[in-house]
Amino acid sequence: MPNQQLNILDVKEHFFNHEGGALDTLDKYLAAGIKGAKTWHDHIIVLYHAARDATSRELYGADPERAARIIHKHVRDWSKKAIAFKGQPEPWAIPSSLNAFSMLKTMPPSSYVNFCRERALNSIKKCDKRDTTEWMLALSHFTLQVDPVITEALCQRADMMAHTMNADDLYHLAHTMATLDAANEARYGEDKPACVGKAFSNIFSRTRIQNEMAFGKHTRADLNKMADAKNWFGLRGAAYVTEPEQKSGLEEQAQRLFRKGGAMPVSSTIISDTGHHVDLSFNFGGCLFDVEVDGPTHFNRSTEGQVITYDGSTIFQTLLMGKKDPAAKILRLPYRTCEQFENDPVMWRKLCEQIRDAQPGAFMVDSEGKLTRDLLTRFRISPVVDQAPTAACTAPQQKAMPA
Repeated sequence: MPNQQLNILDVKEHFFNHEGGALDTLDKYLAAGIKGAKTWHDHIIVLYHAARDATSRELYGADPERAARIIHKHVRDWSKKAIAFKGQPEPWAIPSSLNAFSMLKTMPPSSYVNFCRERALNSIKKCDKRDTTEWMLALSHFTLQVDPVITEALCQRADMMAHTMNADDLYHLAHTMATLDAANEARYGEDKPACVGKAFSNIFSRTRIQNEMAFGKHTRADLNKMADAKNWFGLRGAAYVTEPEQKSGLEEQAQRLFRKGGAMPVSSTIISDTGHHVDLSFNFGGCLFDVEVDGPTHFNRSTEGQVITYDGSTIFQTLLMGKKDPAAKILRLPYRTCEQFENDPVMWRKLCEQIRDAQPGAFMVDSEGKLTRDLLTRFRISPVVDQAPTAACTAPQQKAMPA
């Protein structure tokens, strides 16, 4: 594409309407799109649609990982240009760009995160219902540290916009607010902002909101999200609709490795009042513990250094399980640990011993194969050129971009 004023329709045509050769040209046209964008609108469109479609199994089913890697290559250039644009971005621009990063499971560069923080209040004051939810989603997904004033403004805006939301919007908002509150708890502990819980209670106690959700369109996943949110905030009326789950190849690998360490598999635990079956459960010397085996989609990759961190949804699930079953020992096992220590039975034995001797609670396994209670732990990974998430990402709720 020539270096001229960006033609969005041409970009979409080149990026997303080809089969086979699309990935061969994606790198070239994305670079040209970033270079050719003359306005905030065009610049955000390029990243948003590239992220959305690169993480789509339907479109790039043959190799979604490569599509994500190609875009990941351009993230820093994109961020530098976004920061350099003069004037204030449109209110939807920042939450939409952060949504694109979350679709890519990639933490924005710290310079862009700071840029977003500085302009957050101006954006939030003018956000519509979808933008408001995307702001909450971004803060929770990346567990970003922000001024409490920003969180307070976001809760006030959600309260103001709730009456314009349909059932689908409300189910999404409920789960996003619970995830945001859990992310704040992981970062701030008892000092987390109280405004999220207060706003949730205020919004979802209204008769009109309850009626909209009861009689509007919803799915099994929606009902379970709402049940999770109510459970998190300690409200009654949480009902789950569950289905049996098959074990993945990664879970079978983890079970084999724990057996090498001396742990014996037992029937998987169902976490009290959640309907959630943990992936694996074990007995080691009379100590019962549960394991959640986490593949690539549970993590965000950094653009600054070879590290990955758990995303907000995984942190929320972990803290919720801990709240509902405080006597349990729950272990989150990153897929990288299974790869790194595949041939090290001594490590698995030592890990089982650490779990046996630990007090109840939620743990993660760090890069050295040791327990940690820090849910914000950064995991070191091996440097790989042009690397990005190694599995297709599950995209957050999509939005139609302004014309």
